[in-house]
Amino acid sequence: MLGDSSLEPAAGSNHLSGLRWETKVPPSEAHKLRRQVSTLSEFGKRALRSDDIDGLLQEATRLVSDAIDVELVKVLELVPGGENLLVRAGVNWNRRGGSRHNTCA
Repeated sequence: MLGDSSLEPAAGSNHLSGLRWETKVPPSEAHKLRRQVSTLSEFGKRALRSDDIDGLLQEATRLVSDAIDVELVKVLELVPGGENLLVRAGVNWNRRGGSRHNTCA
């Protein structure tokens, strides 16, 4: 949890165009959240300009791994028939003996 989830208008913001919301978040968490939002924004811009879905999925797994500080991330696709999953993208699975082949659903 990032802190108190109650939102309050920022001091001096008395009209809609200048309205800012602030939460009670420790500075280190606030910095991390700003970095995550910025990363998501940049990825969204790239996704809108690209038609390389495999590259986008691979980049997404890397960004998720970095953003939430987890080592293993993968994207799975349910293949026709609904019995198996295809690994479409992932990070750090090869070092762990992971496979890019079908797996049971």
